[in-house]
Order: sequence, then structure tokens, then C-alpha cells
Amino acid sequence: MVLFELKDWDGVLKNISASEEVARKKERPILRHWLIHKYGAYIELGDTAAAAKVLAEVKDNYTDD
Repeated sequence: MVLFELKDWDGVLKNISASEEVARKKERPILRHWLIHKYGAYIELGDTAAAAKVLAEVKDNYTDD
């Protein structure tokens, strides 16, 4: 969250990717707020294609939202 506040978008994406890797290794779910922050970082970087993929992942995994 600190990296997001500092607008360190590459740092945000690096930390979220590391968290996702650990979650996969431990067979844990990818947390919704990680995806939301990843989406926001991609939007700030202007990478709308990557942001759209993340949004689709949110839709697929969190249908109640």
C-alpha cells in the first residue's frame, strides 16, 4: 500500500507479483485487493490491455462483487 501511495507503480506490480507467486506455491487464493491494486497500477502506467486482463480476472474470481 505504501508503494501505491508513493505512486511507485513498478514497485506495486513487483510486490503483487511476488505475493501472487507465494500464494500459488502455498495453494492459496489470489486476494481481491491485490488485483484491484494491480489494476490501478496498470491504469496509472497507461497499460489498458493489462488492466483489462486484471479486470477480467476479478470478474472471473469475484462474481459477487
